[in-house]
Amino acid sequence: MRLACFSSSASSSASRRTPSDLSFPSCSGMGSWRGAGGCCSRRSSFPSSSWPWCCSTTTFGCARRISESRRSAGGSKRRGEPAMRCTKCEQSLVLLSQKGIPFDFCFHCEGTWVSPEGLALFLGLEEELRPDRSFFLLAERFCPACGKRLYGHPYPALGGALLLSCKACGKIWLEANEIEHLQRALPSQGDREDPLEGEKRAPKRFRSRGEGVEERNAVSHLVWFFQFLTGFPMEVDHPVRQIPLAVISLIVADVVIFLVSWFAPGGLAAMIERFGFVPGRSDPRHLLVSVVSSMFLHAGVFHLLGNLYFLYIFGDNLECRLGRLRFLWLYFTCGVAAIGLHAFLSSDPSTVVGASGAISGLLGAYLITFPHVELYQFVFFFRLRISIRLYAAVWFGMQLLHAWLGIPGVAWFAHIGGFLTGAMLGMLWRFPSRR
Repeated sequence: MRLACFSSSASSSASRRTPSDLSFPSCSGMGSWRGAGGCCSRRSSFPSSSWPWCCSTTTFGCARRISESRRSAGGSKRRGEPAMRCTKCEQSLVLLSQKGIPFDFCFHCEGTWVSPEGLALFLGLEEELRPDRSFFLLAERFCPACGKRLYGHPYPALGGALLLSCKACGKIWLEANEIEHLQRALPSQGDREDPLEGEKRAPKRFRSRGEGVEERNAVSHLVWFFQFLTGFPMEVDHPVRQIPLAVISLIVADVVIFLVSWFAPGGLAAMIERFGFVPGRSDPRHLLVSVVSSMFLHAGVFHLLGNLYFLYIFGDNLECRLGRLRFLWLYFTCGVAAIGLHAFLSSDPSTVVGASGAISGLLGAYLITFPHVELYQFVFFFRLRISIRLYAAVWFGMQLLHAWLGIPGVAWFAHIGGFLTGAMLGMLWRFPSRR
């Protein structure tokens, strides 16, 4: 089977103060985590002038958790209530305090939820940090506190920086390393010595979200051409910080088995006939073996490469979130369920091979686990930025349509079964029952 339908698929004029009580301790050698969002290349030091968002809450007192009583007094979540979720990766936010400045931090994607007062205090702004009346829709993100949509608001005190903020509660969402771009955009101490000289200089225009996030997602002409030819999607700013060993192991296994099958006596066709899944096969022992073995066989090079692409795109983040063992359990469970639904509903007696049933399950679990992720997708000649929910809805609708029309050559019911199984498992793990 193959996953064919996936392919259809400046400087500010405001002055700053630098009191001694705002000088943060250096975090050199602390071994905290760093990344643009997702799950772990380590860095050994932080610049002493940078906000140590990612410092461990137990390391040299660099940042500490705020007690539940203080959190309750501040109007945040109280004891017994669920913690606020990261607007980007849906992980729980941890309330931290640095030099008396409280902020909610996501240890998974290194995003920060902070009040305008706290951000202004860290940046040393004397004037109040207020957004401009205009707003822009930058990304599909929602307020961790009230659930309302976040919009990009220009902040004149920051040289017109576009920051995601909530209109209701006024708090600001900062992506990983975005605070560093803000610091570089603001005038240095030397720039503030001569006010007349400062007036002569043209203000720098800082586009925090354009330089911080969008530039990291800028694709080369080669990648653009690849997407145009294949129609394959690409994630928007959802990297991982941990090597996905389980995903890489599955990819290596698929490639090795394909090469062995290609050069085996009788070639690929003989291996497919021997180890592929045939619904009407009478031998129960061979039937059980072929349920798993068929997931590692592919009918051709493009069938293999297409499946491996989607395995990596959707699998790496899931492995980081779920862990290797749970991810592998998800993968094989979805693959078995996909084969089972195909055998139960499809009347096609053809041999079934390919990992697309299991990968369809990864898409279902990915949709539930990361519902706010966006994808780049070509639609005709236009490269659009769409939500994973829209992508999955269109993809699933195409599977249902093709299964209903009975289009041969693809195990549509296997795709449907794998997707539904992955979505159900994703809901069980994301919304566990409470006793």
